[in-house]
Amino acid sequence: MRSVLSLVLAFSFLFSTLPLPAQESNPARKPKPYLAVMDLQVEEGLPKMLGASLADKIRETLMKTERYLIIDRGNIEVIMKEIAQGQSGCFEASCAVEAGRLLSAQFIVTGRLAKLGPNQCQLSVQMTDVARAEILKVASDTSACEGAALTTAAENVAMDLMGIPRQPGKVVIASRPSGAMVYIDGERVGQTPFNTALKPGKHKIMIIAKKFKPEEQTISVQPGGSNNIQVTLKKEKKKLYARWWFITIVAALVVGGGAAAAMGSKSGSGGDNNGGGSNTGNIPVSW
Repeated sequence: MRSVLSLVLAFSFLFSTLPLPAQESNPARKPKPYLAVMDLQVEEGLPKMLGASLADKIRETLMKTERYLIIDRGNIEVIMKEIAQGQSGCFEASCAVEAGRLLSAQFIVTGRLAKLGPNQCQLSVQMTDVARAEILKVASDTSACEGAALTTAAENVAMDLMGIPRQPGKVVIASRPSGAMVYIDGERVGQTPFNTALKPGKHKIMIIAKKFKPEEQTISVQPGGSNNIQVTLKKEKKKLYARWWFITIVAALVVGGGAAAAMGSKSGSGGDNNGGGSNTGNIPVSW
């Protein structure tokens, strides 16, 4: 019995001294790179607060992808005070690289908001590799210069930087009467009732039917959202000269005027020789 117990203890000691097999590294646990999103540069004539609010939306969208560790806004503000001399944004590559190094970020996103027209803005962003001082990706989107449209534009450019396809939005169009022609962004696409999927952003919808006034709307399609458009078309008033009774009266006046003119011409040509009719022959001459 003692020999069996000794043998068991010997084997236990032997196995306890053997090295354990090395665990394979999990690629999914690879540390995520740090990324900083700078406040956007905002063109003159637009509210400066848009630079921070749009950067927050881009930051939020990138965070949802879980591809990066996003650097806190507070740290970015401290760095920008040092390198940008009070500017709210940073767009040039040199500024982006310097800010990224001070923030210990591997990647940095900068951008600019420009005004193209009375109510049309362009949001442009770029992602820079700080170590290589190289712009990796650029993205831009055009929208109306208002809150909801600019928020959608910020989401769009963030997804473009990540190479994520923009999720389309659903659009359903109905009209009274039905059967009206539907145009989207100037192209005829069908007739009501009509439904389709459109890329996020602004789209111009026009609904046209005979004898009705055209209806035109501009809609904002959100990624994965839904737009339901219900339109009651208004009858188009005929112009005065197109109405049947107006045409009838004008025709009667024309016919009546022609008859009167004909009668007047006849009576004028049948006068006597002593009257106002035209006489022919020699003209008497007094000597």
